[in-house]
Amino acid sequence: MEPATGSPESQASRTRRERNIALTAYGLYLASALVPVLALAALVVNYLRRDLAGEPAVSHHGWMIRTFWWSLLWSLIAVVTVTIYIGIAFGIAVWIWWLYRQLKGLLTLLDGQAMPV
Repeated sequence: MEPATGSPESQASRTRRERNIALTAYGLYLASALVPVLALAALVVNYLRRDLAGEPAVSHHGWMIRTFWWSLLWSLIAVVTVTIYIGIAFGIAVWIWWLYRQLKGLLTLLDGQAMPV
């Protein structure tokens, strides 16, 4: 028999499900280092779940969305500036920043905490 809506069991189950979805999105982003199209799949998951998830998962979806768009912007700048040789170093810095953001978010989610807004 299903627990009643609003009961601790149903809320705990929903929180666990949302946490697992956010963990999957982090996994997709990290795997996108090898298969870049996975970042788009993770971004879709983030946009679909950010309004449905409760805390702390909602803050993680926002964190991942911001990380995606900022890293895309900085990566495009790195590509444009590669002809003056600063783009290579800039691209490496963007990749390190992106990896830091993904790992920080993942570890924070595993601790059950929300990301700063």
